[in-house]
Amino acid sequence: NVLRFWLNRGVDGFRIDVINHVFEIESLKDEPLSGHTNDPNNYGYLDHIYTKDQPECYELVRQFREVLDEYKVNGEGTRIMVLEAYVDLQLSMMYYEAGATFPFNFWFIEHLNGGSSAKDYKQVIDNWMSQMPAGSVANWV
Repeated sequence: NVLRFWLNRGVDGFRIDVINHVFEIESLKDEPLSGHTNDPNNYGYLDHIYTKDQPECYELVRQFREVLDEYKVNGEGTRIMVLEAYVDLQLSMMYYEAGATFPFNFWFIEHLNGGSSAKDYKQVIDNWMSQMPAGSVANWV
């Protein structure tokens, strides 16, 4: 109903942040220690296998896409859904497949730096483009 509220007012799309944190497992198990830090106040202290990247996130995106597609007129006027989730390449591609216009591609800021060469950039671009579903829109943050 929230999507329809805004779509009825002429909104052409949505940016959805941290979509991969929307669901957690029903049993509310404690997450295991990650072994990356000894600081319990650091997010990386735990391995967030129960509160991040749950399959329901992709189903929610599919449901959102169904609602957005209701607002096409004669097959035109696709509504945009942009997702923000710091996830690996495979999980990013799953957001495309679930119906996102595009998930933000953070590979430049995650895998490159001031010392990166043109070859490094090409490799990052090729990795993304070779995995992206046909007809999808690329982006580079």
